[in-house]
Amino acid sequence: MVRYHHLFAGYLRKRLERDHADRIVTLHRTASAWFADHGLLSEAVTHALAAGNDTGAVDLVERQAMHMVEHSRMATLLGLVNKLPTELPLGRPKLQIAIAWANCLLQRARPAQTALDHVRAAIGSATDEESVDLLGEADVLQACIDIYGDRIDRAAALVDRYLVPDPPYRSWLVAVSANIRAFVDIHTFRYGTAQERQRWANPFHATTTGPFAGVYGRCFAGLAALAQLNLVGAQRLYEEAVALARGSAGQHSHAARLAGALLGRLHYERGDADTAERLLEGCHELGAESGVAEFLIATFTTLARIKALRGDPEKAWSLLDEGHEAATQLALPRLAAAVDDERVRMHLALGDVGRAESVLARQGEVPRGYDGITMAVRHHHLGMRAQLLSAKGDHDGARSLLTDVLDESRAVGWRYAKTIARIDLAGVHAVVGDTATAVRTLVPALVVSAQAGLIRSVVDRSPALLKIIADLRDAARCRRWPADLPEVPFDYLSRLLATARSTVQPGTPAVIVGCADHPGAEEPLNAREIEILRLVDLGLSNKEIARKLGVTINTVKWYLKNICTKLGVARRTESVREARRRHILT
Repeated sequence: MVRYHHLFAGYLRKRLERDHADRIVTLHRTASAWFADHGLLSEAVTHALAAGNDTGAVDLVERQAMHMVEHSRMATLLGLVNKLPTELPLGRPKLQIAIAWANCLLQRARPAQTALDHVRAAIGSATDEESVDLLGEADVLQACIDIYGDRIDRAAALVDRYLVPDPPYRSWLVAVSANIRAFVDIHTFRYGTAQERQRWANPFHATTTGPFAGVYGRCFAGLAALAQLNLVGAQRLYEEAVALARGSAGQHSHAARLAGALLGRLHYERGDADTAERLLEGCHELGAESGVAEFLIATFTTLARIKALRGDPEKAWSLLDEGHEAATQLALPRLAAAVDDERVRMHLALGDVGRAESVLARQGEVPRGYDGITMAVRHHHLGMRAQLLSAKGDHDGARSLLTDVLDESRAVGWRYAKTIARIDLAGVHAVVGDTATAVRTLVPALVVSAQAGLIRSVVDRSPALLKIIADLRDAARCRRWPADLPEVPFDYLSRLLATARSTVQPGTPAVIVGCADHPGAEEPLNAREIEILRLVDLGLSNKEIARKLGVTINTVKWYLKNICTKLGVARRTESVREARRRHILT
């Protein structure tokens, strides 16, 4: 296909209009047919519209609409639909159902629901086979809209007709129905069922025309595996999802970025922040169109932690602000609670109890209900309250709340949540100096974590635990392990401490501070920290430093905490004296 410079092309078009105006419509029709035959749909539609063949343009889009959805090209489809005359697609139920799928998969619930309503209005009371099939597909789509909105009360009933032996339906509907049902399984604590359902669905995933359903299926199976602390299985499934998406739809496709978020979270868990950051940045580019809540939570909270480790507090806060905005826009309380949990941790790490209280104040009542979505929200709420109580000295209150989280997680067989709750509970015991109880609480969690390969879920939870982990490593090394406790591998304890030591910015929120077995180890200040230290030396207040540097007071506090940690001092005035002693300031 020859392409001309736009100025020359414009000249040729004007000459055609002057010399052969009567041939223009025919040429547009011929061009539209040629482009359609060669798979260039956008150009085919453009020429059909230019020829005045609006109905033909709608036909072209309708024929390819579901193909584009299944190949992770939802935005392309919606762009083409926007080219069409507004009224023509409304009476096309097949096109409207593809539009609904595209909007649903892009987390656009309102336009998805509107398109679904157009489907039902166009079909009306028709009882022919095609109309009945489309109404059945509308039920699957409704369930999909529901789970994107974190609602599971009716989703299973809407899709169960497609999950029968030898289903007489097209593969896409069966595969998506299996995914929706697996999502419900996960959040009703039937993790084994979710994984088995995906094994059953694999032949249907394999025979869909694109990768989207198969990518989601593997991601959901991976989430079920992770909930049971099968990190090896989860990683294999996430890697398969990423490979499938990249191979079929491209490295930067919507599906590839979504799967990359969960794989990135797992890399972070294993201590590989570089790979995690790259994958999560890819999903972050999707913004609020990042799929179901799990993808959004992984992206905003994990990426914020990584930015904290990188010494970029402004970016960390910005990500959490963006995550909260997405939660509000999409009406996702689970995302809001996860983001605010991170906020509270960060504020408390800076000693800012007041701001932590303001975050908690907007949470309202602790939600009741026993599905996994409501329970996750409740656990975030209880965890935030426990952190704040402990920071204010009410350690008994904090222990009571965390014990509730532990008991609930244990009762439903949610192994990951149970392990995290034990670690948090041990952290409160450690803060009050009850080392014996902290050890008895922590060691069973460490045994499970070592078997699973959890790293950052241990390292990130409580700075107070680091000294205990170092003491346990010494006990393992010297063969002085407590006889009444299961033994934790020496290599695993060493890896936890090494991960804490390698943290880029000691003192940053959401991470273990410093290094337990070498508490006085020196680390150089970075350029920003030296700049702030010079301003402290000049007598500027935190507010004045923030104004001068164009950052928030919280960011200044963040840097000052890092400076004090690195210099081994407790107060900002002491940091100046220590910096002079080390010849950092002259």
